[in-house]
This record gives sequence, C-alpha cells and structure tokens, in this order.
Amino acid sequence: MAALHEVASNADMLLTLEPEELAPLVLQELVAQEKNRSLGSINRGNFSRGFHSHSEIVQRAIMEAWAWLETSGAIAQLPQQQEGWFFVTRRGHELAQSSDTTVFTRGQTLPRHLLHPRIEQKVWSAFLRGQYDSAVFEAFKQVEVAIREACSFPDTDIGVSLARKAFHTDNGPLTDASVVPAERQALSDLVAGALGSYKNPHSHRNVTISDASEAAEIVILASHLLKIVDARKVI
Repeated sequence: MAALHEVASNADMLLTLEPEELAPLVLQELVAQEKNRSLGSINRGNFSRGFHSHSEIVQRAIMEAWAWLETSGAIAQLPQQQEGWFFVTRRGHELAQSSDTTVFTRGQTLPRHLLHPRIEQKVWSAFLRGQYDSAVFEAFKQVEVAIREACSFPDTDIGVSLARKAFHTDNGPLTDASVVPAERQALSDLVAGALGSYKNPHSHRNVTISDASEAAEIVILASHLLKIVDARKVI
C-alpha cells in the first residue's frame, strides 16, 4: 500500500485526484497516527504541518481530502477538546478497512513522461481511476483525429481505411518515400492494425479491459503512433 507521504511526493499524480479519491489514503494515515497516540486524537493543524516539505498546492489538496472525510462522517471533532482536535469515527475505521487505494499506484504502471501531450491530457485521469476501456478508446481516438488533421482529410475518413489512405505506400501524405517499400507497408499495417484492434471495437460494442498493465501498454502504443504522425504531418 502506498504511503500518503510517498504519493504526496508525486505532485502531478496527486493533483489529478479528486478529494474523494485522495481521501482513503489520508484516512489510512490518520488511523496510523491515531494508533500511535495515547488519547487517540489528531490535531488538524499538526497534521497539515506534517506536509510542510511539500508544495502549498499539495498541502491544500490533502486538506481538501481531510474536509471530505469530515463531511462524510469518517472523522469528527473530539468532544471536550479545543477546536481542531479530531478522531477517526466508527464509520471511518470501517471505511479504512475496506477502502481501495489502488488508484494511488496506477500512475506507476503508466509512466506519464512517456505519453504524448495530447494523450496525457485526455487519458491520464481516466487511467488513474481504473477506467481502462475509456482510456484505450480515447487514446486511439486521438490518434485517428490527429491523422485526419495532419492530412486535412474529411471527418468521413475513419479507422482502418483512414490509416491506409494516410500511410499509403505510394502516395500517402504521412508515408516516408525515403524508406524501402517493405518498411512503408509495415508502418501502414501497424497503424491500421492498431486502430482496427483498439479503437474500432470500442466504437461499436462494450469491450472490457481489466488489467492495468495491458491498458498501459496499449496507451503507450497510441502515444508512439501519435509521435510518428506529428513527425510526418503536412505543414
């Protein structure tokens, strides 16, 4: 299980999360701190100051998660104490035992720095939330749109036929005439096959991808293809 301080060190990933998605990890930290205190209480100010080495925006995100826990009844003001002292409620302990913190480790499966900016913007959040089907579809949708834009093709050109037209070995706008015909054909096959395998099925029916590693590999492939399109687009 990832520790809150470990996740806080990855600001890019942490700031992608909504308060309710970060809250389970904050709750785990609160439970751990409570066990180490004789009175079982936590001071909100002291907790916040525990993250002073991180940026202010990270500290704010963590306290947004704290506020969500308070609103949801997972933590509550300690009675007969000055304001700012809290304890983990019975509901909070139940949530801590059952909460799923895998969202905080998904970012390690899909290295963000490997992603094309267009895919990072559209796909990263969905992947972190475990929406792998949507992430894969959106990644290859961006490839398809980028190919059309690069070639100034109409919206009616889609999928495999679009890839074949753009990377046609003889006259495709994105083909590289300086390489041998066999390599031109291989790239045409790669792009068409990828769109046909990973974008088209998601367009026509429900396709389930449950494995994070598989989804990450497919998204990285889409990112690689987008970089090829960028390098060859008609200026």
